[in-house]
Amino acid sequence: MVVGTLKKGLKGTLPVIIIYFLICLAISLIIPSNSESVNYNSVFYILLQAAVSSKISIVIINLFCLALGAVLISILSIREEMVEKTNYIPGFLYLLFASIELEPALIHPSLIANVFILLALIYLIETYREENVLPMIFKAAFFISLATFFYINYAFYSFLLIICL
Repeated sequence: MVVGTLKKGLKGTLPVIIIYFLICLAISLIIPSNSESVNYNSVFYILLQAAVSSKISIVIINLFCLALGAVLISILSIREEMVEKTNYIPGFLYLLFASIELEPALIHPSLIANVFILLALIYLIETYREENVLPMIFKAAFFISLATFFYINYAFYSFLLIICL
């Protein structure tokens, strides 16, 4: 049922995604915050966590990063013809699996870092059979380094950049 509506294009997909986001928003606001203190030692993440303390703003930032990641996955899969032109199933699967990390008291750094990794992946894939690729490689390396500044575990993606060269 859901897969059939996700294949109908944006008009069929948009209500499903809006309902899913409203459910995620309601669950994120209702769930009590975790009493455990999670300490991520990434540079930009510490600055962001210190600047944002409101529960609603944390949920909005998490949902925005989740939505942006789903849009980037959809753009990547449609542009590279991995799926049919009107198929939004990869973006919805990203929403489904990445929403596991939603928590009302914590901006999860992997959600933010995923956006930068997806941007880097788009630029790396665009280098295929192109002549002037240095600006695209620079942008990809820049986005990988930004992802590393938000979530230090993503430093291993720098090897992806070396392999793509």
